[in-house]
Amino acid sequence: MLLLKNSSLFAFIFLLSGLFCLSCVDVPSNAPPPPVLNAQFRFISITPDSVTAPTQFKMADAPGFTNFRTITLVGNATPTGFDIYPAGSKYIVYLGDTLKSVNFETDEKATLVLARNSVSSMDTTKARYSSYKLSLGYSFNPTTYKDTTIVRFFNLMLGGLDTVQIRLDSTTNTVITAKAAWATPAYIKVPKDSVRTFFFTGNLIRVSKSDTLVTVFKDPLMVTGSAFKVKTVFIYDKYDTSAANNAKVKLKELDEN
Repeated sequence: MLLLKNSSLFAFIFLLSGLFCLSCVDVPSNAPPPPVLNAQFRFISITPDSVTAPTQFKMADAPGFTNFRTITLVGNATPTGFDIYPAGSKYIVYLGDTLKSVNFETDEKATLVLARNSVSSMDTTKARYSSYKLSLGYSFNPTTYKDTTIVRFFNLMLGGLDTVQIRLDSTTNTVITAKAAWATPAYIKVPKDSVRTFFFTGNLIRVSKSDTLVTVFKDPLMVTGSAFKVKTVFIYDKYDTSAANNAKVKLKELDEN
């Protein structure tokens, strides 16, 4: 009787051990490799005709910011192609100036704009440039704009003009007033197959409070709408407000997707 009880207990314990072993999971000796965190960026320089456009700049990755790589730029107002870079903070150096770090976010697609002032590149103590990151996909989702082109404007004018009025289909219809070194947060929608005409104006120096003289300083820009299209229009070069005929304004229309 005792033997039968012990045999039953042994069989029960053996069954539990088998079930326990079946439920065990092998633990790997090495941790899986970390995911690759990348960003997709391109670069463009926007400079006045009076200065030499940069042909390259140097960029270093965090955390040490010591291993600098050289990035070759295309001609002025011409973007490079998109390329893949490790995500994270970067330092960008040109003309001996180190900018604050620019963050390349994971899975971000963006254009980094390098804008020069009008001081000659030979004067390294005064020649300065700034960087502006224009992201694609964070502040808006272009795939939601079916049968539509959306347009934003970036004012990089230098000199006496610090704002630009962007007018739609009429020289008197102000849609956006763009401050200097400022990208408009709003996007103007242009439906597919329709045409919108944009005029660019600025106020001359006011002699009195009643002086509201406005001058149109650039031929209009016509944009034809297409599906799922995102555009940035750069307004750049230099404008002297002492006389309307001193206006030297250029536009660069850049497809973002």
